Amino acid sequence: MNNMEIDNQMPSDRTPEGKFSIPVIAVIGLPLLTLLILVFIGFGLTLRDHRSELTKAYSERMSKAVALDLGRQLSDLITPVEQYVDGVTRQIKAAGCKTTACVNSLIQKEYLKPDLVPLQIAGIRFGGMDGRLNGAFRYQEKQVEFAGRFDSIEDNPSRFAVTLAGRELFSFVFDLYSQGWYQAGMIGKSAVWSAPYHGDNANNLCQQGALQDWSLTRIVRIDDPDGKPLGVLGADMCINEIGALFKRVTSGHTVEKISIITPSTERIFIENEKVTVSPALLPVQEADAIPLGSGDLHRWRVAVTLDPGLSQQIAWDWRQISLLLAGFLISIILTALTASLVVKPLMKLSRAVTDVGDLKLETPISISTGIKEIGLLASVIERMRFVLHRNQTRLEFLAYHDPVTGFLNREGLARAFDLASTREGHVDLILIKVRNYHQIASVFGDAVLTRLLIDRINTVRTMFEGGVVGCLNNNQIACIFQSSEGIDIAHMQQVLAAMRLPYEDNGIRILLNIAGSVSSKHGQIELFDSLLRRANEAMHYAEETKSEDAVWYNPALIQDLRAVLDFGGDITQAIARGEFLVVYQPIVELRTGQIVEAQASVVWHHPEFGEIRSHKFMPILKRNGSIRHLGLFVMSRAFEFLHDFKRRSPDKKLLIGVKLSYAQLMDPLFVERVTELQAEWNISAPEVNFIITQNTAMLEDQQIFRVMRKLRKLGFSLTIDQFAMAHSTVNGTTALQYDGMMIGPDVYRGIEQPGVERIILEAACELARKLGMERIAVGIDNHAIIQPLIECGCSFGRGPWFGKSIDEQTFLARYDENAAMFTDEVVS
Repeated sequence: MNNMEIDNQMPSDRTPEGKFSIPVIAVIGLPLLTLLILVFIGFGLTLRDHRSELTKAYSERMSKAVALDLGRQLSDLITPVEQYVDGVTRQIKAAGCKTTACVNSLIQKEYLKPDLVPLQIAGIRFGGMDGRLNGAFRYQEKQVEFAGRFDSIEDNPSRFAVTLAGRELFSFVFDLYSQGWYQAGMIGKSAVWSAPYHGDNANNLCQQGALQDWSLTRIVRIDDPDGKPLGVLGADMCINEIGALFKRVTSGHTVEKISIITPSTERIFIENEKVTVSPALLPVQEADAIPLGSGDLHRWRVAVTLDPGLSQQIAWDWRQISLLLAGFLISIILTALTASLVVKPLMKLSRAVTDVGDLKLETPISISTGIKEIGLLASVIERMRFVLHRNQTRLEFLAYHDPVTGFLNREGLARAFDLASTREGHVDLILIKVRNYHQIASVFGDAVLTRLLIDRINTVRTMFEGGVVGCLNNNQIACIFQSSEGIDIAHMQQVLAAMRLPYEDNGIRILLNIAGSVSSKHGQIELFDSLLRRANEAMHYAEETKSEDAVWYNPALIQDLRAVLDFGGDITQAIARGEFLVVYQPIVELRTGQIVEAQASVVWHHPEFGEIRSHKFMPILKRNGSIRHLGLFVMSRAFEFLHDFKRRSPDKKLLIGVKLSYAQLMDPLFVERVTELQAEWNISAPEVNFIITQNTAMLEDQQIFRVMRKLRKLGFSLTIDQFAMAHSTVNGTTALQYDGMMIGPDVYRGIEQPGVERIILEAACELARKLGMERIAVGIDNHAIIQPLIECGCSFGRGPWFGKSIDEQTFLARYDENAAMFTDEVVS
């Protein structure tokens, strides 16, 4: 878009027709009036809420005071029972009883001293480990003597007899071990209170009077001197005492209702003049329930409900209404005064802003006002006017220079090339690419990468004296060099050698992977974009062939790539003609050398150019979309191969690895195609490992993320390479659970000796391990690197050392040889 088009799109300064023009007094006055009214309303509401809070605080303090008083009274009620049970327990321990008979004899002595037993205790019982229960009870309230007895029948412990004054009242079948009080007592050695219960005649000794239906039992386990349990001692207390306590507390007009919540969530309360115990069906808030804090009942809580009149919400009164009306009038007056002081300076300021927007910067902005903020705003706009010219100069600089390094960018280089083209001589464009810049940035940070680029740009400027040097992106240095005869090969070799020297920064030593290309000007009329395109094509060829020397652009040199680029036929026809062959490369476990996976790739047997490896034609097929057809073919052949392998060797396991491209994952029917092939060849999802490489955008694209998430849910394994992991965001890397990470030679080069390279690899492997990923080193071409890779944390490996990509039959033969080695080891 040129400047004229931009000017034509500039908005008009006229007010659009058909729209309202709101005066500034309304813009300022109405919000201010509203704000002031809201302030006074808020003040009234705050005052009302404050009074309500005071009432609420009083109610809470009243509830706590009632609860504490109840706790003290309840403590006075139950403390004698606790002390009595503790005393009997000490007597039994002092006697050194080893049998239940000994314990029963001591307890019977207690029956004979009823005046020493607190009146709160309605009965004493002892259940032995032999299943027998013996005890005595007071038949009437406040009766001192223990007139009643209950004992297991001598010849039939499973039956239970109740006698009163020596006369048997009744007997029935009784299972001591199923009783809750007995089970609770056997759990620990300390004395505890049982949960409230309303049981049968065997359990409940509180059957007289309106408040005598529920009981509590103080229980403790009795052990012999060797620590072996003999049984459980229990002292029953009728809750009618608690009921009487409740009635006294609620007899006034302060407390409406009071209840105790036990640790087992039972609620004890008065209902219809009767003590009632029920589960706490409604949740009890911690703020409503107060701990008793008495004895071992510290886990019991009391909930107090005050009379509704004490916590009633305070209503509006005439004073608050009058305050709000006065606030409304004051708000109107203040709004009118403020508007008169603000509107006129704001109108002047509006005209000044309009002038600055139209770039009419000659007239200084001067506004006299007593309002500090408007004066400050006018001063800021004046500084903006002053800074605009300086910023224009800076913007012009940034338009032709890289903002990070300060060297020429693409536009600056293009302008420099146009100036060089007007002079006589040979003009060359040299591109030098730092191929491992992603790894450098991810490990050492962008700041180190920037300093490295500046250092190498200065090196290029030194070796091409008089040349124009710039930075095209984060990893590519460009130099426009004019000479009489052009650059020779020897000079470029010296330049690349100097560029490949390790870079040292604050004790860090970084190895560089450098590639270079050269493109020369053809003819008098030449565009920089054409020269740069040819240099990039030569750079692409240098990277594909892994050339150590610089590559000069030569159409004949890369005609095979151009032929593939110009390929216009239907890729499905080439597949149907059998021009593509799927090959498999083994992935082995580094420690053992056992083959665990076969990674599928494809070779094109072109009728004109012969065998073309995938790294040459895959990028082109990815760009024109044909990769979808070829990818489906490779996946189908890989699944068929795995199916044949399972049928041939059902007792062995082998994973199949298949690479996925951006275009494949963008196919909306990709997951359906995968599941169809899976069903056709009877392949289980965990046997397939999909590999995502060399495209970090794939980890960020939401459509692709949804496809990969579906694959993950289906059970397929996902593996990414270290390149993609290092340059994606944290969300892109961790949003899915990946199963593996592939690590290339650029990362593990030079790890045979201790140094920075080894530390980098160890850090990458440790990160992958913490994320639950297997570490797979690729490109292994010698045995000496294997042990250092294992020491750094790599588990698996692939590369020429373990075998190149081979056809199905050759791979199966190779797998059989490898498997036989491990079979022989197991047998031996």
